[in-house]
Amino acid sequence: MKRFLALVLCVAVLMSFHVVAFATEYTPLEGRIIVDGVDITIDIEEEIYRAKNGITDVDMPSMMTISSDSDDLQLYTTTRKISTAKPLDNDAQLYATTSVAVMPLASEDKLDTDSINYFHVTAYGTVYWRDNLGINNDFLGASGGWDPDTNPDTGKLPVLSNRQIELRASQFETKDIVKNFTTTKNTFEISKSQFNYDKMWSYVLTTNVLIDSTNKLRLRVESGFFT
Repeated sequence: MKRFLALVLCVAVLMSFHVVAFATEYTPLEGRIIVDGVDITIDIEEEIYRAKNGITDVDMPSMMTISSDSDDLQLYTTTRKISTAKPLDNDAQLYATTSVAVMPLASEDKLDTDSINYFHVTAYGTVYWRDNLGINNDFLGASGGWDPDTNPDTGKLPVLSNRQIELRASQFETKDIVKNFTTTKNTFEISKSQFNYDKMWSYVLTTNVLIDSTNKLRLRVESGFFT
């Protein structure tokens, strides 16, 4: 009898492990973009590299606008065509469009007053979207952030504050849909459930940040509508 009970207990434990594994196997990871059960999240470091080196899968008209207090701002963009093993309906295609703005900050070298050290704050943002046949596209998600360099004079990072995020969906002859987000972190993700609007002709992600209470940096990235 004891052997039978032990066997039943072992089987029950094994089944419980199997059920737990099955229940969590398809749970989307936090901060990931999941479409039809497929993780399409891009590697942002790779996309920044592609943008800076002029590598893109789709040549689209420049739809980036930025504003800052720096005249030497560097601006880059890239669009990645995302392949899926499962064919999409109606000749649809998935894309991730990423824009990058590098804002140089200058400080005088304490050992040489004629020398200037430069460090940077890099703003980046990505819009994930489905390009359907025609101009009715779908929003799939967005992500972005700010990457500050260490000030070579002080050894400290610049202080980032007043981080603001805006998502806008536009369609011909209709009023734009706008939703605002705030964060205290240097990275963010916005899921489709937070901005669930489809069949629009474009989606625009705009981010703003204040650097050391004086320098403003604004980045804008827009999905394409003719690809």
